[in-house]
Amino acid sequence: MRLLPLALAASLFTGSALAAEQHKLFKSWTYGSPASAYSETEGFYDCSAEVGNPARCIEEVDFLGHSFGAILSFNNQQLESVILATDFTQDIYVKSVGALSKTFSMALMRRSNDQLDIIELARARGGKENFMARLNNYETLNLQQGQLTYFYLEQPATALMARKNAVDATVNAPADVRSAELSVTDNDGEPLLLINFSLPRLTLQNLKQALQQAPAEDF
Repeated sequence: MRLLPLALAASLFTGSALAAEQHKLFKSWTYGSPASAYSETEGFYDCSAEVGNPARCIEEVDFLGHSFGAILSFNNQQLESVILATDFTQDIYVKSVGALSKTFSMALMRRSNDQLDIIELARARGGKENFMARLNNYETLNLQQGQLTYFYLEQPATALMARKNAVDATVNAPADVRSAELSVTDNDGEPLLLINFSLPRLTLQNLKQALQQAPAEDF
């Protein structure tokens, strides 16, 4: 079954990509690399219409010994983010969380209408038991409802805990720090697992540049 392109993935794309140093997004795919590097001869196909953004997709990408599909999102013909997608299984969910946790630290969990800021929760008074209880309750409830996203930053937990909250940690992270959003979601009754790799600081910087360069006009 071809998992890609997935129209729902369009909502995960953010920002505007401008020229940037080539920092890793996923394996050899680097932020800011040209769209021309992802050609049909390499197995990519244009899935922009289905995704809703300039995008190219590819099937059978190996990650953790499992075959994923991948959506590569572009702005100004430069790579901005990579989303891996596969049918949800408990095995690949556990492997993905375990792999990310080796070099990434969780900053928050969220669903469509609210979120749990892990950094704020850890810094609040209440002790470890209260922290774990609220974390487990939020995770369990939303996994049962089939809709949950884990937001990670590629930094040690000590670096995150030095910040006030997840937003503070994200906007003050070094430019080459990746974020990873692992989502469990529903697609026409079928559970999917998505992992979105991006570089939030670079995306934010490029968005600011684009806004500053926008023409002024009276209205």
